[in-house]
Parts: sequence; C-alpha cells; structure tokens
Amino acid sequence: MARTATGQSVRSGVLLVVLLAGPAHARVAGAARDEDPLHASDGASAGGLVLPSRSDGPYQLRWTTDLPIVAGSAALWSAMLLMRDQEIRKSCPCSSSDLAAFERVALGRSDPAGTASDLLVGAALAAPLLLDALDVARSAAGWQGYWEDLAVAAEAILVNGAINEVMKSAASRPRPRIYDLPAGDPALSSTANYTSFYSGHTSTAFAAGMAYAFTYAHRHPEDPKRWAVYGGAFLIGGGVGVLRVAAGAHFPTDVIVGAVAGASVGTIVPWLHRRSPTTSFAVTPVDGGGIMAVSGTLH
Repeated sequence: MARTATGQSVRSGVLLVVLLAGPAHARVAGAARDEDPLHASDGASAGGLVLPSRSDGPYQLRWTTDLPIVAGSAALWSAMLLMRDQEIRKSCPCSSSDLAAFERVALGRSDPAGTASDLLVGAALAAPLLLDALDVARSAAGWQGYWEDLAVAAEAILVNGAINEVMKSAASRPRPRIYDLPAGDPALSSTANYTSFYSGHTSTAFAAGMAYAFTYAHRHPEDPKRWAVYGGAFLIGGGVGVLRVAAGAHFPTDVIVGAVAGASVGTIVPWLHRRSPTTSFAVTPVDGGGIMAVSGTLH
C-alpha cells in the first residue's frame, strides 16, 4: 500500500500521543486516590550498608492501562516489521555528493563495529536486570518493587521500539553503506538498507539506560551516586551510537535523534508511573484523650 511521507509522519505523531496518554491519564487519576504511603528505610543492617530507599518501590502499575499499552506496542512493532516491504520506499542509487559534509563520516562499512554495537546494546538491555536486582537486595527493598521496575522498563522499551519502527517506515532513509553503489547492486534492493532514520540500537540503549537510571534515582533520592548512574546510561548509549556510525549503519543525525527519542521515552514512561504522594491519617489513644497524626506531601 503506497503512503506519502507526510501521512506516515502524522501517524507516528498520533502514535506517540496515544501510547503516552494512557499512563498520563492513569497518573492524574491516581493522584486523587489514597495509595499506600511511601516508607523510607535507612541505616545499616547486619548484612551491610542499607541505602535510604522506598521499601515498596518507586512505581505504581495500573494493569488496566499498562497491559493494553504493552500489548499494543508489541503488536504495532511486530506489524510494522512484517509490513516493511510494503511501507518502505526504496530510493537508491544515491550519491554521497548530496549529503551534508558532517554526514559523510558515516560512509563505508565496518562489520566489527556493527558486531560491537550489537553486543553493547545487548549489554545495555541486560545490565539493568542484574543491577536492579542487586540494588533491591542490597537496599532491603521488596521484590515486588523489582518486578514493577522491570515492567516499567519493558513498557518503555516496547513503546520506544514501536515509535522507532513507525518512523523508520515513514522516513525510509537509505543507510550510509549503500551510497555510491552502482545500479543493480543487490544491496540496493534490500528493505533493511532503507531504515536509517532513526537508530533503533541507539534509542533502545538510551531507553533502557535512562529507565534504570530514573528507577535508581527514585529508589535512592539522596544518593549522590545516582548522577553517576545517569552518566553511565549516557556513556553506554553514546557508545552504541558511535559504533552504529562507524558501522555505516546510520548517519550522525540518525543516532542523535535516536538518543533524544530513547532518552525521552526512557524518562517519560517511568515518570508517569511514579507513586503518587499521599496523605496518611492515624489516631492513637492515650490516657485522657488521643493523638491525631496527619502526614503527607503538599503540592
């Protein structure tokens, strides 16, 4: 089915609104309800240092909203992959003389760099699983919070992947490695060589890294190491982007947009799942009367 680039771009914008509006609505609605108050645990234990943390985890899931978003994102991502041949426009042979000078650094191909980028993005996906488990265990936080962390991270990665795949089809940008190839070269007929914008490897690495960094920072809001975790997420994501350019898989602008998109989704999705501050009310009987305590956070 033929589609115009404008129409596909509009569709990608609508998708972003739909995917993020659900958890946003749930968060606004949740602020009006009473939730379990947040508890902080700090100090030391017999097993070693326990960081100040929220024992019930930083997130609250609403499965009536989150499950449709997760399932819908996975379905859309899969459908767009299956429809690539129909959706993507093949526009080469193309000349590198039409490129901006700074984009030409991506011309050529390095298979080792491509392999390294695959391994690094795999590490970016796997490392948060282990690091979050170690963090939860060391913090004496509840394991329910760990599974909530993973659910939020998975939702961020799936939303990011669905948006990225729609944008790849809408842009149909040739990869750097097929520029200046002669007409009739088999690489020019490969659909995968027209998915340069924007970098899925880079956006995935940033989405996973930022989701974990956001989680760590909100489990340990006073820990100065939280900034190092954010820095590590940027370093790994940036490393993936550099390798994708070196591999001839993406132009610099592809990885820059991928970094911004992935970091944005990896921050926004966890932010929309933060537990709402609540007010607790308690009355304690004492001789001759009672003590009333109200605690909470005012906005």
